[in-house]
Amino acid sequence: MVEIKTIDRDGKVLNRGLVQSMDSAGCWYSASWSQGVLKYEHFITADSIVFKYIMYRGSERYPSLMVYRYDFEQEMRSETWFRQGEMTIKRSWQWIAIEGRPQRFIFQEYLKEGEPDPDVEIYEVDSSGKVINDQNGFFTDPFMSHNYFERFREFKGIQHAHQSLMNQDSLPDFQLHKQLWTFDGTRLEVRYDFSYQ
Repeated sequence: MVEIKTIDRDGKVLNRGLVQSMDSAGCWYSASWSQGVLKYEHFITADSIVFKYIMYRGSERYPSLMVYRYDFEQEMRSETWFRQGEMTIKRSWQWIAIEGRPQRFIFQEYLKEGEPDPDVEIYEVDSSGKVINDQNGFFTDPFMSHNYFERFREFKGIQHAHQSLMNQDSLPDFQLHKQLWTFDGTRLEVRYDFSYQ
């Protein structure tokens, strides 16, 4: 799928998901909106690796956002948080490997309200790609979700609640969804109409 829109009865676009070609190198751009407001942007390589990701939060008056980047040359992922245009936190996770074998893991964190220099922690990495630290095996392990062999964030495509129905052999024209809406017995009925190109 390359685009999904949810439109109300008056024709106003409420939610939207989009994927489009970004350049001749085969990179892709994806964005999603909720209630007409941009929420996410993904910048993706030709082989589905996300190299930049922006998540928008807050409100119009108090905007905040997070920018994720992956630097392939340095094997480093970073997340930078902004509130009202000002950077508040920056974290980076860097892998040091020799010939595809992980050796060390460097974690850096800079807090706007903290010390002027970032905190830097260096850890060894085992042959399975796991970061060795004193919290291994506990739910408090801060690097539990970090593994050298799973270091890339991959784009899985835009998702649709009814995508399981999108089989070439049985593409429906419409679908009805009914549910109880209020305690007095009022029911809500939604009709999804599908068109294909």
